Formats: sequence, structure tokens, C-alpha cells
Amino acid sequence: MYNVFWAAILFYIFSSNAAACSCRNLSTEAFYDGASVVVIGTIVKLEVVPNTEVPTQKITIDNSEWLKGQTDNEIYASLDMTSCYGEVFALNVEHLFFLNEDGWSKGYCGGTTPTEFQQAFVKEIRALSQNQP
Repeated sequence: MYNVFWAAILFYIFSSNAAACSCRNLSTEAFYDGASVVVIGTIVKLEVVPNTEVPTQKITIDNSEWLKGQTDNEIYASLDMTSCYGEVFALNVEHLFFLNEDGWSKGYCGGTTPTEFQQAFVKEIRALSQNQP
């Protein structure tokens, strides 16, 4: 009986986290239109922001390619992996970021992704950009 109780608890925890986030299948245009700022940049600094309600990271990117809008080179992202916005980043990795008007990443479900594995997607986003010279 004791094992059944713990199995039920574990099932509830893992099934509710898995069901908490499900990314919609959006078009390239929907990702682009849904963001206030779209930028490609390489991560040069990562910091955990203490004393925030939601675990937060501050990401500093290099001289970037602004595809839509513009903000400073500091981006904020959630570290809450139980939400659709939680993300893990690494230094010296180039990302395509989709941001809201406050400079927060819209998360993986919002299109943010490393560019290395998404070259076709990056090319489509660049084609939509009005910031191109």
C-alpha cells in the first residue's frame, strides 16, 4: 500500500508538470509578429538574479543582429522549468531571441532557440525583418 501511495504521488507530480506546458505549432510569421523584439546574439554573460519571485537569469549578448525592434544587450529569462518560459542557456552559444516589450524572452514556446540547429527558421525570420539594411 505504501508503494502505491508514492507511485500515485510521483505520477501526479510528473504528469502535472508535463501537462503544464505544451507549445503550439505556430508559423514563422506568428513567432515574428508575436514578439516586440527579435534579435540574434551570442551569450557572453549569464547571471542568476537573486531575490526574485520567479527564478530569473540575466543574459548579456554580444554586438547583436536586431531583426525587429531594439533593446539593450541584457535579456531576462525565467529559470522556472515547470513553466513554458523556463530556459537553459550556455555561454558562447548564439541564439535567436524573441522578446516582449520589457526585454524578457518569450521562451522556447515563443520561438527562442539556438541558431545552430535552426538555420532554416533563422533564414525565414531574417526574410521577415524590416531592420535589414
